[in-house]
Amino acid sequence: MWKSGQAVELTPMEFDILLLLARRPGQVFSARQIYEAVAADSFDASWTGISSMVYKLRRKLGAGIIETVRGHGYKFVAPGTSPK
Repeated sequence: MWKSGQAVELTPMEFDILLLLARRPGQVFSARQIYEAVAADSFDASWTGISSMVYKLRRKLGAGIIETVRGHGYKFVAPGTSPK
């Protein structure tokens, strides 16, 4: 993954979450839906840990790329578009 011409290293789980969200920009996914799509068979993750994975992605890629939809989940905001 690249940000401002610099390589950004993502864990496999971070990459899978980003890919899931980026494939459907604007669609809201709950933490449980994200977990079930990318980590349901992983022994070292739980659906409650998705928020910390999203936090790490935001730190690496910029806060505006993944928006929190209060009470519902997360959605990908395509670069160059308005988050609302």
